[in-house]
Amino acid sequence: MKLVLAASLSLLAMTACTKGNDPDIKVSTLTAKLDGSAMRAEETTWSLLNGQLYVQGKEGVRTITMKVPRYTGSGTYALSATGNEASCSVNNREYIQGNGTLIIFTDDTHYIKGRFSFTATQGNSSMKVEHGNFSFSK
Repeated sequence: MKLVLAASLSLLAMTACTKGNDPDIKVSTLTAKLDGSAMRAEETTWSLLNGQLYVQGKEGVRTITMKVPRYTGSGTYALSATGNEASCSVNNREYIQGNGTLIIFTDDTHYIKGRFSFTATQGNSSMKVEHGNFSFSK
């Protein structure tokens, strides 16, 4: 009987801790490919202050940053050298003036989720950021 009770409690504890769509569990993720190399951010930051959306993810020596100064909610935002900004850095080499797209497909009371892709430059070099996705709990 004790074994059955212990097994039942263990199963209940495991199912209660799954992420799913539970708004009480805070999860932040940002993933992308930088010139074909997969990145999963170890540190993520996002904010929405005074109408400006800021998103950043860091993994070791790689960082992706995006800013949308006039954020209005779900929708598609062009990333360019003027206006909405995108950049990335690898080994302290900053690639700026990213041109591409940021799509916010969920912005509700619990989450902000989106995907992105852009190409940024540093002198004559460029860095392609593709298959970018993020999900942040509010």
